[in-house]
Amino acid sequence: MVTYEATLGWSVVGIAVLAAAAISARSVALAGFGLESLIEIGVHRGDLGAVRHR
Repeated sequence: MVTYEATLGWSVVGIAVLAAAAISARSVALAGFGLESLIEIGVHRGDLGAVRHR
């Protein structure tokens, strides 16, 4: 469980960094990469829910 939670935490930190970088650089590509990270968080949350219900 710790690995999943650490991965989620790291993804949240990554989104914050990417958001700041995207705004600073006015980069659509960085914003898109941040959006992909947000989707990844949703996937990990689904996996974590499945593991906890076993």
